[in-house]
Amino acid sequence: NAGRAALCITPDNRARLGLFDAAALKGCAQANGAGPMILLAGKVANPAVSDATDTFVPFNPLAEDFVQLDWRKKIYTGTYPKTAVGVGTNERGAFVVFATSYGATGVELAGQLKAMGCTDALGGDDDTSTQAVWRGQPAQPGSPRKVPDALAVYVQE
Repeated sequence: NAGRAALCITPDNRARLGLFDAAALKGCAQANGAGPMILLAGKVANPAVSDATDTFVPFNPLAEDFVQLDWRKKIYTGTYPKTAVGVGTNERGAFVVFATSYGATGVELAGQLKAMGCTDALGGDDDTSTQAVWRGQPAQPGSPRKVPDALAVYVQE
């Protein structure tokens, strides 16, 4: 998705979020496009602000190329289902958080990811495309449907 943010997993297993051109994507072992950025440098994306503050950045802070930006804002400000991925660091190292929310606004979801210690977060599928499966079972009632791409976490023991 040219012009859209992505999750980049580097060969040394670090997660980065942001805009990546073709040259930068060569530094990714894996990448998954999504967007918009909902948390940027510790600031929550908020459609109600037009300028960055200590707490908020305007919605779509990276000026991602969305065909239906007004629709994205509607979904973000509403309580539609949402998915997101956040990244952060703490005293034990870097971490990634995968989140699915039902009944929360985008500002609330981004705020929760920030409260978990994430500094950056990327929105994923929303509305009827939102789904999460944990150990083969849907996180919400209903059957998972086929999707063109997914983020998966595998644990090596």
